[in-house]
Amino acid sequence: MKVACIQMDVKNCDNTTGEADIIGMNLQRAMDHIHDAVDKGAELIVLPEVFSTGFCYDSMDKYAETAETAPWPTVTALCEEFGDDDVCIIGSFIERTDGGVGDDNDCDVKHSEDGMDGSYLNTGFCIDKGEVAGVYRKCHPFGREKEIFTKGSDISPIPTSKGVIGLEICYELRFPEVARTLALKGADILVTIAQFPHPRSHHWDVLVPARAIENQMPHVACNCVGTDANGSYFGHSAIVDAYGNVVAEASEEECILLGDVDMGSRDEFREKIPCFADRCGELYL
Repeated sequence: MKVACIQMDVKNCDNTTGEADIIGMNLQRAMDHIHDAVDKGAELIVLPEVFSTGFCYDSMDKYAETAETAPWPTVTALCEEFGDDDVCIIGSFIERTDGGVGDDNDCDVKHSEDGMDGSYLNTGFCIDKGEVAGVYRKCHPFGREKEIFTKGSDISPIPTSKGVIGLEICYELRFPEVARTLALKGADILVTIAQFPHPRSHHWDVLVPARAIENQMPHVACNCVGTDANGSYFGHSAIVDAYGNVVAEASEEECILLGDVDMGSRDEFREKIPCFADRCGELYL
């Protein structure tokens, strides 16, 4: 299967340089790149974390509340644009749930000191042939995210026509338990979407193939590039096979990274080296 990482320079919606529609600009740029990836044969296309807004901490009410309450206009736009394409599209956006969490999310609503409901979610999505196949809410917020985002409380893969997708978001790359849980629940391929900043590129470069090796399954890791008020981002998006070999790796420039993934390599590797069969689950915490 041919996969693509859309390594974007995400424009942050806290931008003060005069652009009126940051979300629209990011969405259109993402769509242009997705069209290019589809034309090049990509079947699984991965966007960076919160690709339509960045982490707009100072503009949460303006952008998250008005733009990304249900039915999630950004996701709807992607579904409509690519509904005729045999492709899966993965990314995340900032969701607000109008004062409470939805029935499909079992998070506890957090209340902040300023009286806001605190029901912001970093919501990962998987679109399959123009339909939402599933969502995943980030369970491990990092840094300032902890002040704003409600944690997700379920880690489960998403079945699609391209295989069972194990989705994790950015900081969760540092938690081997997340990828292992997805693997044990039947994921065929691990996907990490991120805004991973300098100076931690070495950690990214080590952890991305490590998650593939230890779970014996392919890993597609899509980072962003550029600079905003929160930091600068080094890219290095990567496509890794089940054996931990880097099939394709990006530099620090905006690009479409393409690579071929053998979806049968997971079972092949596990048969050769039966780590999952040899687990002593009763001994692990």
